[in-house]
Amino acid sequence: MINIPIPSLHKIEKMIRRGSSIKDGLNSLIQEDPLQSDSDEILKLKKKIEEQDKAIYAKKQEIAVLKSKIELLQETIGGYQS
Repeated sequence: MINIPIPSLHKIEKMIRRGSSIKDGLNSLIQEDPLQSDSDEILKLKKKIEEQDKAIYAKKQEIAVLKSKIELLQETIGGYQS
């Protein structure tokens, strides 16, 4: 019969604790770099700002077109009132 030594319960518990602490340590090393996640957030915000700037520019253009139409209508109405 082969004699395989079986570790004690205490040794097994120590191995399990070490294993979980090693796993936690590796997970902390694998986690994203906080500076990188901040950079990603900054890039997202910058993109959103650019989108908002484009939307504001489009609205300003729309307002300019509407103002010219209003002026044209006022001129037309003024011509009829004379």
